Amino acid sequence: MAEAVGGRRASLASPAEVDMLTGCVFGAIPPLSFHPDLTLVVDPLLFVRYEEIAFNAGRLDRSVIVNTEDYRRLCNSKLLKIKH
Repeated sequence: MAEAVGGRRASLASPAEVDMLTGCVFGAIPPLSFHPDLTLVVDPLLFVRYEEIAFNAGRLDRSVIVNTEDYRRLCNSKLLKIKH
């Protein structure tokens, strides 16, 4: 993961980093990035396996269901095959 975004190591963000980079509740971050320092990485298998994806909408009490092809067009992500 780190190499894919030009780094040497990767880790999960702390609650403070989540708030600074996303403005979302920790644990409810949607798979979109609106911050220049936050690179969105998506496994390309997501686009093959599912017709729709569901995710939190920045809050723990709100969810969104999106057509996967629509998500692909909107997400502006870096594709990285994640070992399964």
